[in-house]
Amino acid sequence: KQWRRLPAIVSHVHVPLLQAAQQVMELQEAGQMHNVLLPTNIARTASLHDVKAIVKTWRNRLPNLWDDLSHWSDIFLWRQHHYQTVVTAYDQAAATPETNHAMLGVHASAWAIIHHAYVARKHDLCNVCLDNLSRIHTIPSVPIVDCFQKIKQQVKCYLQMASTGGRQLQEGLDLIESTNLKFFTKEMTAELFTQKGTFLSQMNRSDEANKCFSAAVQLHDSLSEAWGQWGDYLDQIFTKDRKDR
Repeated sequence: KQWRRLPAIVSHVHVPLLQAAQQVMELQEAGQMHNVLLPTNIARTASLHDVKAIVKTWRNRLPNLWDDLSHWSDIFLWRQHHYQTVVTAYDQAAATPETNHAMLGVHASAWAIIHHAYVARKHDLCNVCLDNLSRIHTIPSVPIVDCFQKIKQQVKCYLQMASTGGRQLQEGLDLIESTNLKFFTKEMTAELFTQKGTFLSQMNRSDEANKCFSAAVQLHDSLSEAWGQWGDYLDQIFTKDRKDR
């Protein structure tokens, strides 16, 4: 009835009802997940498929950059509780490590935290972003790909904050240099070298920045971001040299 009273053209006045509808849908899906994870159902062949389907649905149902972050913060927190339920249920039901599917919940939980932090950063809420990312340490056995994405968002956050001044450039550089790269793929390592080069170039450490960009494209020569950042850096150096003459 409330929806019918609203204008035919969807606008901001429809948002509260749409948010309420999403909460009802999330509640139904969470109920389905808990039913599948009951001790009497979890051993069924189809149970893992059902849980994966709900997790995939939640991963695909994401906020737009212009959406209200407070609403989505509640949604992400709600999902975190259920991801932890998945981890606990599969840990208890697994007869052997090979049949333990708890990593499904671990990866989903870490990914949700990272994406929430990403949206917060896009809203220019860098402190909220960093606070969210720090929660990943509460999750045991986080996959390498999620560890990398966490560091990547932290680095971008420091770079974004550096535009307002302060020690963020040094903090971001320290984060990259303190990261153990041996667990990452060549592409991941190349991305971090690219970000390191960006920090160094903004700190006017040109020679070191050039070496980092060069190392990045040598590690992964098809990484477009590295080539683009290196090109921007060289263009800035060329422009600066012409002005200095």
